[in-house]
Amino acid sequence: MQGTGKLPYQPLGPMISDGEVTRAGGSNNYSLMVGFKNKGQPDDLVVKKYIHTNGTLDEYVGGFILTIYDENGNEIKTFTVDNYNKAAGENQISIYYANWSSEQKIVPQAINSSGNVFVVENAEKALANSSNDFYGRGVITSTEPKELGEKEFAIVSRNPEATELLKVGTKVRVMRTFTGPYSEVEELAVGHGYLIHDGVESQLLNESYYYTRAPRSIVGIKADGTIVMLTIDGRQPDKNMFGATQEEMVAIMKYYGCVGAYNLDGGGSTTMIIRRGNSFEVVNSPSDNSVRRVANAIFFVVYEPEFTSNPIEINRNSVSIKVDILDAKGVDVKNLYVELNGEINKVENGIVSFDNLMPNTQYLYTFYYDTGDGNLIKTISGGSVKTAKRTGQVKNISYEEKGSELIVTVEFDDPDNSITRARVFVGDKVAYVNSNIAIIRNAQKQTDGSYHFTIVYRVDLQNLKGYFEITLKNPPLKLHNYVDFAKSKQTIIINEILK
Repeated sequence: MQGTGKLPYQPLGPMISDGEVTRAGGSNNYSLMVGFKNKGQPDDLVVKKYIHTNGTLDEYVGGFILTIYDENGNEIKTFTVDNYNKAAGENQISIYYANWSSEQKIVPQAINSSGNVFVVENAEKALANSSNDFYGRGVITSTEPKELGEKEFAIVSRNPEATELLKVGTKVRVMRTFTGPYSEVEELAVGHGYLIHDGVESQLLNESYYYTRAPRSIVGIKADGTIVMLTIDGRQPDKNMFGATQEEMVAIMKYYGCVGAYNLDGGGSTTMIIRRGNSFEVVNSPSDNSVRRVANAIFFVVYEPEFTSNPIEINRNSVSIKVDILDAKGVDVKNLYVELNGEINKVENGIVSFDNLMPNTQYLYTFYYDTGDGNLIKTISGGSVKTAKRTGQVKNISYEEKGSELIVTVEFDDPDNSITRARVFVGDKVAYVNSNIAIIRNAQKQTDGSYHFTIVYRVDLQNLKGYFEITLKNPPLKLHNYVDFAKSKQTIIINEILK
């Protein structure tokens, strides 16, 4: 973590990430291997102490393998690597890589070109953890022998099948494997020691690390395979955060029903981050008063059913949503629920409905399910739906004459902006309403000297039904009203109420 080892900024013990063994060797202080199969079964967590903690490899560390990929990143073939930094024999494959000195300087490595040479320069990763522990991934850039340095490794092949597949531009990976109970492990980190194993409490360890209270990071497992992750804040007496001893850690994990509990790295590294919506939040109080840079972390992603949802009915104050399970992901879903606006409703025959909503309002919803035990399980999946708009109405109409132009002002009561366009008809003349104004030239009067208005406006409530038009026909104005208002140069107002 502090870059004090031979290779800067590597974990101090074995690490497997997404099935890739980036480090296989151990360390004296971090000798507990905590592996995850990611199968969701009671034996998902695989934990053991190294047999060796002095830099040599554990009994379950296997040999090197070479993986060759196609141009799309798909695995083509895997080969056993027979030697490292040593000449390849008949039908064998060797790998070569430079190592680090105790002064953190790279020690160049020559290639014995006893076979076909394939060099990876500027590798994606070239992690020389020790003289017998290496991880490399990258694209072959050369077939000429050279002295290898940092970010480089090479393959020497006398295996005809491998040689046929290896060429410049081919992506390759070289790494150690794990065997035995760790052969199915996809993720692996290291920790300090046992707290509980197979339901049995560990004996008190004779070191001050476990007798003093400190911040702790613990991973545990229940009998049904449920993983429990716990952080305990400490070294902050002003906040009443004192940490925990070994006995206290055991008591807490037993309280939460764990039959296995394992102490990871603690102190200033103790940090828990949880996704909330689309952001990640630190939910504990790290003792460094800030988030520490660490070499690795355990990142839990919950496997949950996948859902599809589509609104099938949208009104101003209610919505109905069709919900289906796209992929149950092996979960026995008995009942499905949706939470919207603080209300959780059950999905019946694939439909869930909500009332008492506000018009023209965006609502987020979240899926829940139960597996028959009555406990609702909240997912991170959901969607959004917007209620329909209120129908816009004509509030009033006014006009004035300017020469040959009849200027008509149409005012709308449209709080949700549902009206998309409007037209004014006067006799056989028509004009669109722009910014509440329609200008009609040479409009014809009725025989009584008044104008007959017809307003046609389009409304889109965004309720899945498309738009519709409303036609509002006004009765002709009486002649004496027209004359009176016109002579006094006042604007005639016609109030209309849409039923």
